[in-house]
Amino acid sequence: MPAIKLIDGCGPGLTSRPFAGDDLQIMCLIGAVYRLIQMACLLPFWVKLFLIRLNGQSLVGPSGEPSWCHTGDQPLKLLLFNYSSSDESVAVSVGADEEEEHATTVTGEMMISISSYLIITAVYNVVDVTLSLAVWSAASVGTPIEPRGRDVALRSLFFVKIVLMNLLLCCILASGLFFVAVGRSHNYGCENEDEESAVSKFEQTPWYAMFTVVMITYAFELLLWPCLSMNQLGRAVTSLHARYDPFNSEDGRHRKITALLGCSIRCLQCLSCNRMGGGRVKIQSDLTDAAVALIDFFNLDTNFNITMSDVWVCLKLLGRERRQTRYELSEQAKNDANNHLIRPADENICLETRPTRFGFESEVSRNLTEDGFGDRGRKVLQPNHSHDMKRLREAARYSRYANGVYSDIPSSLYREGLMHSLNGLYHPLEIERNDLNVCYSLECFGMPRSLVAYASYEADVIKTPYCILIDLEAESVVIAVMGSATLEDMVTDMQFSPVRMDKVGMVCGFDAEGKFCHRGMLTKSKFIFNDLKRRGVLKLLLPLDDVVDETELHCRGFDLVFTGHSLGGGIAAILGMMHRNCYPNLHVYAYCPPGCTASVNVLLECEEYVTSIVVGNDLVPRIRDANFEIFRFEFLEMLARIKVSKMVAFNDIRVPCRNRDLKRRNEDILYSSGEVPPSDYCNAVKSLKERRFHDFNSVISPLEQRLDIPGKIIHLVHVDRSDKYLPYWESRHALREINLGTKIVMEHSADRLVSILRTIVDDFEEVAMGQGELISDGSLDVTSANDTYEPCYGAGFSAECYSAEDRWFIICSCPLGLVSLVPTLLSITAFVLSLVGNNLCNLFRRNVSHGPIYFSSDLTLGNAEEVVDVTLGLYTHGVAYLAESSEVLQCSNASSENEMEEEDAYIKMARGFAALGLIIGFPVLCWLGLSNCMVLSHDSFKKIAILLMFVSCCQAMVFVYVRSSWCQGVLFPGIPGSLDDCQLGDGSRILLAACSSWFAASLATAHLNRLSVVENELKLRSDYFSMLS
Repeated sequence: MPAIKLIDGCGPGLTSRPFAGDDLQIMCLIGAVYRLIQMACLLPFWVKLFLIRLNGQSLVGPSGEPSWCHTGDQPLKLLLFNYSSSDESVAVSVGADEEEEHATTVTGEMMISISSYLIITAVYNVVDVTLSLAVWSAASVGTPIEPRGRDVALRSLFFVKIVLMNLLLCCILASGLFFVAVGRSHNYGCENEDEESAVSKFEQTPWYAMFTVVMITYAFELLLWPCLSMNQLGRAVTSLHARYDPFNSEDGRHRKITALLGCSIRCLQCLSCNRMGGGRVKIQSDLTDAAVALIDFFNLDTNFNITMSDVWVCLKLLGRERRQTRYELSEQAKNDANNHLIRPADENICLETRPTRFGFESEVSRNLTEDGFGDRGRKVLQPNHSHDMKRLREAARYSRYANGVYSDIPSSLYREGLMHSLNGLYHPLEIERNDLNVCYSLECFGMPRSLVAYASYEADVIKTPYCILIDLEAESVVIAVMGSATLEDMVTDMQFSPVRMDKVGMVCGFDAEGKFCHRGMLTKSKFIFNDLKRRGVLKLLLPLDDVVDETELHCRGFDLVFTGHSLGGGIAAILGMMHRNCYPNLHVYAYCPPGCTASVNVLLECEEYVTSIVVGNDLVPRIRDANFEIFRFEFLEMLARIKVSKMVAFNDIRVPCRNRDLKRRNEDILYSSGEVPPSDYCNAVKSLKERRFHDFNSVISPLEQRLDIPGKIIHLVHVDRSDKYLPYWESRHALREINLGTKIVMEHSADRLVSILRTIVDDFEEVAMGQGELISDGSLDVTSANDTYEPCYGAGFSAECYSAEDRWFIICSCPLGLVSLVPTLLSITAFVLSLVGNNLCNLFRRNVSHGPIYFSSDLTLGNAEEVVDVTLGLYTHGVAYLAESSEVLQCSNASSENEMEEEDAYIKMARGFAALGLIIGFPVLCWLGLSNCMVLSHDSFKKIAILLMFVSCCQAMVFVYVRSSWCQGVLFPGIPGSLDDCQLGDGSRILLAACSSWFAASLATAHLNRLSVVENELKLRSDYFSMLS
């Protein structure tokens, strides 16, 4: 954040979207994958050439044709001979080239094109890797909201990549296409134009497949910029079309979002084969609330230029901060369990609550305090407190009904043939109105004294499944409402706009003036209320008059309990409000109810008879508009609180962290809320917060209409890894933090809720009897004990240990001073000298001692020249002769076995050492070059110095060539005793210079730190004398 504007121009210009300036590491990784593919295809070519050269051969055979031709391995004759006294000559073939001029030209063109292709690709890859490292380093500068010069550095690097690298790409593609064009037109360099002269055409070999892959990847890179240009053109056309788009208005956007939500529901309906319902959803009317809320939440007038990586990093850091809060709550819960569980029943224990942030709830909290209902703090439920234990036992008991209404009860009724389908109706008291024996018993679920008196499983956006059960053991009539199970229920959840309850209050006999509740829940509550009235089951079980009838069912005096889970919990709370006037002793147990059930004035009135149970960090009880507003600004603030680069934050997130290290780790990369330095981004967030606060409290969600979680709240706080929870009487203002993670889904499970409550009740009863311990003293840590936290200070060099101000890779920055260029330049010089000297044909010279010997490339022995010396190289040889008083050197490929003495072990050793020196020398040279761009450790310089010394030794071992039979014995059997032993040639002098350069580079690298200190002292003295002058 933000994206880099690479080229300014009309309209939006050329930017790095969808990546921000600190996201370019992703592009570097993509480029690295590209380079790996290309190098995997190019490496076999270099290995092939290397093996050919190691064997003293060439890609062009002795005949002057490529090695894939039939005649490529058959040498033509270059003749050395001496004259006898009778002018009879003895010709000796030594394997030089004789070829027609046209074929030589074609082969030369092919070799030039393929050699250029390989060399340019190597240069391109090296330069691109260097630029990628520089881009990676520059992208790591600054924080997500403060570039700190990042964009300037990246813009210059991108200019080099766009201009220079595209020129190299054009050269690569041109040389590759030229090679294929010449090869196809001249039978790939073979002398005979007939295709039969080639052993296999180049296009029929695996080499061509690898060559094609490399060409395609390079072509894609070159086409990137035209694609970006077309993207800019498309964006311009889209923006022009948007001005005249009727869907671009506010009402049009609402319809568009509604249509997208409806399409998603239809897709889910099809994917579930209609098992999840969805067919009765009216898209345009039922999804309006969700569309309006989404538009309102995302349609802000402030553009923060936030990218997807910003979202990911902020959510992960916010989740880790939430994890720290959960850990602190777990520690507090452990202390509370040990210190507060056993105390007098009349003692009130209030614990400190977390402050409300961002001011969205401040006025609500103030009003509640004035009314005497304020934030009462957190209170641990006591095992020896009768009221607390009653609520826990009943919550555990009725949670089985709230869970069973989902699938256990309907599947049992359907299996026993009591319902014609899973969406049917069960009404046994419709015929036998005075006999409870006709009701279905839940004995199969471990509740033999529980009966099902009525069950309706008709479901759509208005209707909702529910059951009426009779608990003979607890002497209660239970109405269990099913939660969200179908797509229609999901649509009901999204109908969260507040609606007035005035008419409901008039019908049900309570004062509902100025009271609001969830629109979808109220609709389903009205259906159940009307269905109960129409069926008369509740009136039959719990008659409202005091007249005793001998034929009535034996439920008079039973308690009425409403219960439900999730959406069912919210509906149960509203149903309890609607029946409160008729049944004053009713109670509601709402398990994980939505946090947007009813307005605050309603919820405070129903605290006496509604108990909501919230498990851990369950998301559903925290779903309310004010919480999402708080979450939005927590997210925006989190982006400003990051005090390191995004890459450092990303790497820190990926490292496992123990719970006890969370606070320290968060402090390393995050500012505290009050220490965020001022910036334009912070000012924009502050301005948006002020505007949003005013609009939210006055228009979007007025205080009197704001919905919240119903009743008194029992919050089950997770304590340790044994899945134990500690129950608290919680204030609803503590349920304001939205937690993200996979656990929030698990903690919303009704099955898990039943198990948790049952465990809590059992543990509390054991503690009350003094027979057990609620919380053990085991560790609360959830990570491995081997996970350690090592801060950056004191560690070795690592890019993650650099601050947001540092760039760890800058081209030619010379962090150790200009003296670091000395070993680098020496190594470059040595590598070039080694490369040249190893390929010359005059590495050694053998003078003609007996002769004269003449040279001719003509089979008729015409135009003979007197040979002065025979020259020898690692891979080639030649002759030196006088022409017009000047010495001329004629080189040739190595000859076949029949023309010269066989290669002995010394020659092969010399070639091996030469190749080994170059193979090791090139990566060491690149490693040493990094010292001019980044800081290397002292151990790295030691290793480089050792490798450079080894390369110097390898280059010196090339001179074992003088011990070979080619230097000391008879070179040409046909002319015995005519040559002296080997002497140093021009190539040998070049190799001596290369060996000395490698050695000097090794010494300079070993003492580079000392040289850097000397340079610094000289600079200080120079600056001092300059100041004096």
